[in-house]
Amino acid sequence: MVAKKIKNSAVQMARVICMALCVLFATACRVTKHIPEDKEVVSKVNILVDGQPTANNSLKMAVQQKAYHRTFGFLPVAAWMWHNDTSKRFLRWRNKIGTQPQVYDEEKTLTTERSMLRALNAQGYLDAKVSHKVKSKNRKATVTYFIDRGLPKLLSSVKYLIEDPSLDSLIIKHISESSLQRHVLLDRNLLDQERTRLTDLLRDQGYWDFNKDDIRFIADTLQGEQEVDLTVLVSRLHEKYLINKVHFVTDFNILANRTDSAASDVREISEGYDITYEGDNCYLKDHILIENCHIIPGNIYSETSVKRTYSSFSRLHLLKFTNIRLEPAGDYKLDAYVYTSPMNPKSVQFELDGTNTSGDLGFAGALSYQHRNLFRGSETYSLSLKGGYESLSGNVAGLVNDNYSEYSISNNLDIPNKKSTTSVNLSFSYQTRPEYTRFISNIGYSYKWQSGQRYRHTFDVLNLSYVYLPKRSESFIDIIEQAGPISYSSYSSHLIMSMGYNLYLTNKLLADQNSNSTRDFWSLRMSAEIAGNTLWALSKIAHMKKDKNGNYNIVGLPFEQYARMDIDWTYSQYLTDRSRLVYHLAGGIAVPYGNSKTVPFEKRYYSGGANSVRGWSVRTLGPGSYYNSNSSSNLDYFNQCGDVRFDAAVELRSKLFWKLEFATFLDAGNVWTLKDYQSQPGGKISDDFYEQIALSTGLGLRMITGFVVLRLDMGIKTYNPYLDGRDAWTICRPFKSENRVVHFAVGYPF
Repeated sequence: MVAKKIKNSAVQMARVICMALCVLFATACRVTKHIPEDKEVVSKVNILVDGQPTANNSLKMAVQQKAYHRTFGFLPVAAWMWHNDTSKRFLRWRNKIGTQPQVYDEEKTLTTERSMLRALNAQGYLDAKVSHKVKSKNRKATVTYFIDRGLPKLLSSVKYLIEDPSLDSLIIKHISESSLQRHVLLDRNLLDQERTRLTDLLRDQGYWDFNKDDIRFIADTLQGEQEVDLTVLVSRLHEKYLINKVHFVTDFNILANRTDSAASDVREISEGYDITYEGDNCYLKDHILIENCHIIPGNIYSETSVKRTYSSFSRLHLLKFTNIRLEPAGDYKLDAYVYTSPMNPKSVQFELDGTNTSGDLGFAGALSYQHRNLFRGSETYSLSLKGGYESLSGNVAGLVNDNYSEYSISNNLDIPNKKSTTSVNLSFSYQTRPEYTRFISNIGYSYKWQSGQRYRHTFDVLNLSYVYLPKRSESFIDIIEQAGPISYSSYSSHLIMSMGYNLYLTNKLLADQNSNSTRDFWSLRMSAEIAGNTLWALSKIAHMKKDKNGNYNIVGLPFEQYARMDIDWTYSQYLTDRSRLVYHLAGGIAVPYGNSKTVPFEKRYYSGGANSVRGWSVRTLGPGSYYNSNSSSNLDYFNQCGDVRFDAAVELRSKLFWKLEFATFLDAGNVWTLKDYQSQPGGKISDDFYEQIALSTGLGLRMITGFVVLRLDMGIKTYNPYLDGRDAWTICRPFKSENRVVHFAVGYPF
């Protein structure tokens, strides 16, 4: 179903692009063409603060009339596309996907001045002045706002007057956490932050009835030209509240604001806890509800406990809705009502495809099943069955199979706990190729948890991979032996037993990853993985003998031993409401040792492709300056990988029109080996590795739908590390077909 949606979106994307290009060539490309002759459009808006351009978002947001958007800062494509006539279907389509340029209005400009003045006053500039000037040319207006901020008002002293003595010591104890300090601006945002800080502090200590309206500020501006004496007033008397009881209300009807049936059962499940549910049993076990509820009867009310309860219940994938309401129960006690509503716990999907490769017929199918409440603890069990078969015609002499086939089964179980989620997975795969038969099995056991709203952790306690090849043709063995140790180890039976840790951190709230804001965002991923140490230690303790290759074997198979570390950083810089500049930096290293001479092929790095250096196809760049002139050889698939990775990129993304986004990018990167392998000449990393960093540039077009981003990028080789001298600068020959690569992908590259 998802594949079909993506395919339909891609077709729609191509149609829109073709029609848009036709429109642009057919029109005179004038922004003012469909605007009344006696009107002019807002072409540009400048804001000068004390004579200098500003990045102050509050001032930019105050502008009532925005200039029309220019893709990359100079192409007003969205305004070109717009048409004011809706009498015909084609013109209505243009009206829908284009953006109407705003007609200049003097009254809205004066309103903008007043809004800017209010924003400056709120920031502590009480003597600010705002004026504007308009320049018109060819029915295009350039509006410039001139702002004289004057002298800012600074805090000279901050006093707290607290009506309730019981709050006094608590507030004074945490006064160092306040952003209201001497010599800072009298900024309304800082006052709001202080109001929020005090409210959160007190509500977290049991003062449930305390709210922001209980805090007022008095600013005395008569002491001097810039000095301000600030008084923080905390009014009313307050009492601490205790939690009386916790009531779980399941099967809650969100629209009707009630349980689905008047005949719902109410049952006490523990001291201080009861549950209201339908039917013979609640869909969740009692202890699951209690363990994920951090609101505890008898404890002092805490705002943090409510937030933690929301967070814990959000990890129960069975639930589509959770709401918590607190009501007074007398004697400064509270009853907590936790309302939940479940989604359908079971789902099934089926896909079937047919294939025809040069007359060889085949099929592929997939069946997936998911149960979100397997043991009534919101455990999510996923089962996936996949199969594919394609016949092979012609002479099959010397081959071990006369078909291509693959059959696999994958099981995954996620068990939510109070603070983390335990994940267990088990998968098997059976593959046949004309040259070999292969079994692959995997067992994994891991923990996932969040710390705060900005950190996500994954600890892979065990990841066991077993690869067994019972059949290989003699000719295939000869080929992989000639290709070197990397390709040979990839198609030999082996065992990988690893453990690892992954950390993801960001300055963007994890619960609101899709929010659109004027802020700059960054994210950092770090991971570490080690393999084979436990098996190597057991082999040493048991005094096991090594095989003819000098390796220890477990159950007759050599095991891999290596260490790997990775880091990936992305920074998204806000430029305008419709443009961002995104930076990306990534690196990694994998080191074989002990029982391994090389890092397993599936754990090595590669360069090129839609998410790396886009001037090269996937796995066609590196390592280092390595190049095989026999490009048709399948062995390069194994040789063009390495133990060290470096990737860097900068990409300018700018809205085009409708759902389309345009991009231009510059990529850099390569991979290298740590050892000098005979099959990879020029691949070993050295002191002059920077001379082997490949460069590519290009253009991209993206279609952003409600559920996916479809991406079309054309990468152009700029610097090719396996060429010498001036020939390496392939940017001088951008129109040669071997210097261009087109990628179609789903999602952003980073």
